[in-house]
Amino acid sequence: MHTDSTNVKRGSKAAQSEATRAKLVKVARRLFAKRGYSAVGTEEVVKKAGVTRGALYHQFDDKKDLFRAVLIETAKAFLHSYPGAVWEELPADRDEALVLLRQRLADPPRR
Repeated sequence: MHTDSTNVKRGSKAAQSEATRAKLVKVARRLFAKRGYSAVGTEEVVKKAGVTRGALYHQFDDKKDLFRAVLIETAKAFLHSYPGAVWEELPADRDEALVLLRQRLADPPRR
């Protein structure tokens, strides 16, 4: 198995890696939302995403790390849904991103 690379130029490993990561997050988000974190195994995630287990562990330390990425992507979508909200990109460091998300959720923008 390998990642569908139809939208990735040949020779672009960074783009291929990002496509793999995005696919894993998208599939995991759908599965976690439907059945819950504990009911979904990594084998199911990789199978539905069409990637290898090695690809998952290249992108994420473990299932918890994948779940953190799902939470961050979900929070980004939530925060972007506020009309007129000022939003800067989340920091790349996941701990910093989670701190920022906690702050934003504790004090959401006024409508």
